[in-house]
Amino acid sequence: MCRGFLYLEAITERDVRDVCDLDKTDVAVHLRPGSFYTDALARHFTRVGCGLFYVKTGKLAFYELEAIS
Repeated sequence: MCRGFLYLEAITERDVRDVCDLDKTDVAVHLRPGSFYTDALARHFTRVGCGLFYVKTGKLAFYELEAIS
C-alpha cells in the first residue's frame, strides 16, 4: 500500500526502559524490541532515519550517508 515514504512511531522495550517519562507516557501497549519493526520492514524498505522508511521499489536514490540500512 505504501509507494513512497512510511513514517513509523512505536514505543519499544528500550524506549520504556531508557527514554520514556513513565509519568507522561502511556506504556499500556504490547512492547516489542526495535528489531521486530526494523526486521519486518527491511525486506521492502530502506531505513532513512528519524522514523522514516522508503520503499525499495521507489524512484528515489539515497546517498550512502543518508540511509541507515
